[in-house]
Amino acid sequence: GTGASSGSAVPDAPKRPEDWDEIEIGSLVLATVGVKDGWWESIVIGVNGDSFTLKWRDFPRDPVFVRSRTEVALLPTGAH
Repeated sequence: GTGASSGSAVPDAPKRPEDWDEIEIGSLVLATVGVKDGWWESIVIGVNGDSFTLKWRDFPRDPVFVRSRTEVALLPTGAH
């Protein structure tokens, strides 16, 4: 099936976009606090042009933050 959703995806699991155009609310991307802090999974909770409002997947109590499109990374799609 191309383009049709089979319904086998778990609804609660964040989507991993395969390219930049697929980033939307609910997508899982990588963001960093600083270069030395490493990259961490974050969930897109808002999209405003080329800026994304994000929250850390593993640190839900931390405040949300905003990163531009150039400041986030896509997860490797092969790692499911």
